[in-house]
Amino acid sequence: MDDHNLTVQVLNISPATTREDLTMFFSYCGTIDKIQLKKDNDSSQSAFVTFRQPYAVRTSLLLNDALIGDRHVKIIRPPKLTNIPVIFGSSKDHERSGGGFIPTCQSALQTVTLRGQETLNKAKETARYTGKTVVNQANSAILAVEQRAGGIGSAIMSSNCFSNGTLWLSGMLDRASKSVAELGGSKAQNSNFSKKK
Repeated sequence: MDDHNLTVQVLNISPATTREDLTMFFSYCGTIDKIQLKKDNDSSQSAFVTFRQPYAVRTSLLLNDALIGDRHVKIIRPPKLTNIPVIFGSSKDHERSGGGFIPTCQSALQTVTLRGQETLNKAKETARYTGKTVVNQANSAILAVEQRAGGIGSAIMSSNCFSNGTLWLSGMLDRASKSVAELGGSKAQNSNFSKKK
């Protein structure tokens, strides 16, 4: 893989930010091969950061809009890599500039953590939406089955066969209960008659 594919461009860098600051900030993404820092004007710098691993490039791109020093920087893939004169800043330059540097390690970690949380929240929301969809489909299926079963029950109840069958069963039960009552009554009379003898 050539250097161009392993390089990101960093724009809107504060003039107070040094090469060491950039090294510290981007070291959390992966192994840095080189950093080319260029002064754009008195109020801004830009840089090309080349990594040794492709994943480091992808990780660094997630840090777009992160705070390095006192500025939110833009991290993009470079359109075309050109030779840029390297200006080596030092922490002494930073001290002379009056300080005010916000720790870049913490800033980088916070940005990566925030992007990770955003991705996780999107995944949770997708899962939640999918879960709700499945529950709604299951409820619809249950409702359809209940309606179908109710329709079948109504059809059975309104069927002539069912009504004729229930009338026949009712008549049989009525005759059976009368027979039992007669047997019970005649047995009681027979037992009273035997006692009298």
